[in-house]
Amino acid sequence: MQPLIKGAITGKGKTIAIVNTPIEQDIYPWKNRILSEEIKENGCIHPYITKALESNERGLSQFSKRLIERDRLLASLCPKIVTVKHEGVIEGGTRYGMSYGKLYGKEVFRLDNNMKPHKDPEVKEGKIWWDMELDIDFLVEQYCKE
Repeated sequence: MQPLIKGAITGKGKTIAIVNTPIEQDIYPWKNRILSEEIKENGCIHPYITKALESNERGLSQFSKRLIERDRLLASLCPKIVTVKHEGVIEGGTRYGMSYGKLYGKEVFRLDNNMKPHKDPEVKEGKIWWDMELDIDFLVEQYCKE
């Protein structure tokens, strides 16, 4: 584990993880289980109550949809959004967080392999078409109280 990733934990600071699983379900990806246990000691948000079903709609399982909803929630909470991609258009699952970041007026960057930031990178549009399980406005209000 890189020191930068565990910096807040090592320094006894607060680390918050917003995950797409309920508290009784294994964390995803599984290789982050040990890290997730450390984070739970300082703060972990599980916005989902039930386990995700493995049904598919337009090629996405409920589990995948929850990852995308989580990315949208993060886009609404974070002042800056950075993705790592050497070059080209931001695609795949990352495009949702980046698209909503732009929609919410956040600073959006692509970090290339040389650690050079590129502001406002090109992003393939990503929109949620299903009825979301999360009430993002409520969660932002709940967790962003001053």
